[in-house]
Formats: sequence, structure tokens, C-alpha cells
Amino acid sequence: MQIASKCFHQPNRLPIRSAIIASSYNAILKQQPQTTTTFQYKYNLHRNFTTTEDDEVSKRRRRRLSVAIVGTGPSGMYTAKYLRSSILPKKQKQQQQQQQQPSTKQNDSEVEEKLSKQQQEDEYDLNIDMIEKLPTPYGLVRSGVAPDHPEVKSVEHDFDSVFTSSCTKMQFMGNVQVGIDVSLNELRDLYDVVVLAYGCESDNKLGIDGEERLKGILSAREFVAWYNGHPNFVHIGEELSKLLSSSNQPKQVVVIGQGNVALDCARILAKGKQGLIDTDIASHALDVIGDGIEKTIVLGRRGHVQGAFTIKELRELTKLKKEGHNVAFNVRQDELDMGATPSTMKELNLPGARPKVRIDKLLRDVAAATDTTSGADTTTKEVDLRFLLQPITFLPDELDPSRVGSLVCQRTELKGEPRNQ
Repeated sequence: MQIASKCFHQPNRLPIRSAIIASSYNAILKQQPQTTTTFQYKYNLHRNFTTTEDDEVSKRRRRRLSVAIVGTGPSGMYTAKYLRSSILPKKQKQQQQQQQQPSTKQNDSEVEEKLSKQQQEDEYDLNIDMIEKLPTPYGLVRSGVAPDHPEVKSVEHDFDSVFTSSCTKMQFMGNVQVGIDVSLNELRDLYDVVVLAYGCESDNKLGIDGEERLKGILSAREFVAWYNGHPNFVHIGEELSKLLSSSNQPKQVVVIGQGNVALDCARILAKGKQGLIDTDIASHALDVIGDGIEKTIVLGRRGHVQGAFTIKELRELTKLKKEGHNVAFNVRQDELDMGATPSTMKELNLPGARPKVRIDKLLRDVAAATDTTSGADTTTKEVDLRFLLQPITFLPDELDPSRVGSLVCQRTELKGEPRNQ
């Protein structure tokens, strides 16, 4: 089941055990099965005050802003953080002015009366309810960041401070699903402001034959959520375990897409249990991944300069062998040369192209090293980064027609103006 360079003619057929589609996905709010969670709103409804109240009291009550933020991922948490920071300076400024006022017996009463009146006119209060479908907050920070990137997850400390601050009335409501436990119209009646920050719940499809009917084809969203312990994707492990253990042949996976998430998936698959046991990866993923995947291919339709990955993620792949993970990282020189069209070379000379220039140099160094060590490498695992290949068909496995067995690709050619190829 190993892939040799001579296999890649037009079209190219890649024998695989599984495919991970790491392309972007659409934001679609899906209805989920009915849960037993009930939603209770415990605050008094601020806009339902009586007309018999004192004018000043009524005025202050109207200035108490109630906000519901649906979703507690990064977008929801940053919304709460900056909404709070736009309100609190007013109150802090009032306190500073009060402390700076002269303190003499003759004008104390006058100053207090003036400040009291100003406070009644300008004071804001803020109530924020964070509504989350899961029992835990922070969304993709918890279930989307690679487990071997703890420095990225440190943003949770910033989010923690939003909840622990004593300056804002703020509470977390977990296990509450909008559309099931409470409707959007109900939220609009209960709050002054409703912010929908629930993110993406669906995937883009490639739209090629075999994608819907064959087992072993996952979106990157599903795969990443599974190895990060998302409770809605635990079932993925059983399917992967069956696919990866169904044959004694070397395991091979194709990752379609060339962004940072695609490289994350390839790195996790290559490292295996020993390389990830000290991270916060979900324990159920370690046994399924085992010693790592023998062959992981990351492919994209365009050239290396057009790839969406950053040099940091690329460097991590180049260091896998040096760090003791027994993984070779391979790049083909001929594919780099095919991608070096006149428009691509112009791209490398445009303003702001320095990151792409560095990527080009790094990949060419890797390609030169790949050619030098070809046939003499003793590593047991490989990650191949392939360019200018477009998937056109998933083919079933010969022994089990219900699961994916290979991927047929065709060679592509870059055309167009710089940064628009």
C-alpha cells in the first residue's frame, strides 16, 4: 500500500485508509435532539418597570443594559470583554473624579449633591449572560487548538478574567441550546441585546464521487473535535479504530487542504501516542492513533506560495525527525518548480511577501534534503506535502467496498495574475 512517485500520473490514485477534509466550512445552525435542560431567566425584566416609579429611578433602571451572548468561543468571549471595557470606564471615571474633588467642610455637601446628580445621569450598569450549548466554555480554544500547542490555549486565562471580574454582573449558562431550550424570540424579549456568536456547525463538501457513501472520510472539524475531547464527537473514535485496524498493511491517510489545520492533523497523526502523551489530547484518541500513521499525505490544488499555512507550522513538520518522532518530511522539487510560474515569482516580489519568501526557501531546502536522502532514510513514518493535485474521485477499497480505498487526483496548472492564481 505504499505510494511511489511513479504512481502520480494524470489522474493520480492515492491508496488510503482515511481522508480528512481540511477545507473551510459554512456557519449553519442545526437542530439537535431534544434535551431535558430548561432555561430559567432569574433577573427582573429591566424594561418592564412600572409607570409609577420616580422619574430618576426609572431613568437609572433604563440605563441598566442586559446582554445575552449565544456562544462562549473566542468571538463570544471577546464580545463580552470589549463590551464590558466600553461601559466600565464611565464608572471608573466617576470614581476618579470623586476622589479628586477638594475635601473642605464648606463645600462637601455641594460636591456630594453635584456628584450624586451626575452619577444618576451618567451611570451605566451591565448584565451579561453567556449562553452555551456545551457544559464548558471557550469553544475552539478548548476543542479546536492542537493539543501540542499549549501556548495558544493560554488565552483561556484572559477569558477567565472576564468571568471573575467583580465589575460586571456576568454568568455562564451551560447546557442551554437556542432553538431547543429557549427560542431566539424569547431571548429578544428578555434582553436588550442578543449577540449570536455560536460559530460553525457544518462543513463544506468537496462535491466529488464517493464522498457521501464511503466510510472513512471525515471533515477536519470532526477529526479535530474528536482528538480534543469534544463530547459530540466521541463516536468518531470507534469508526477510526475499525478503519485503521482493518488491515495489516501500512496505514495511510490523505489530508485534503493546506492550511494550518491540515498541518495540525498531519502532525498529530504522525507523532503518535508517545509524541502526544504529555499533551492535553483526549485519552481516548491516544490508543486509536497508536504509534502513528506510517504515511500521511497533505495535498492541495495550488502551489506552495499560495498555500494558507504559516512558516511556524511548516517548521514543526521539519523538526519531527530531529525531535525523535521518527518521521520524515518530504517535499517534491518538481512540484515546487511547476508552481514557480511568472505570476508566482511576481508575488514573491510584491510588498508584504516576506513570509511567502521564507516559506519558499524553507520548502526548497526540504526538497533538496528529500532528494539527497531518498532511499537511505531509516524513518518508519512519513509526511508528504504535495501541490498542484485536485481530488476528483474517492474509490472503494477492493476488500471492503463500503469504505474508502484510494483517492484519484488530477494535476492542476496555475494560471492568472499575481495573488489571483
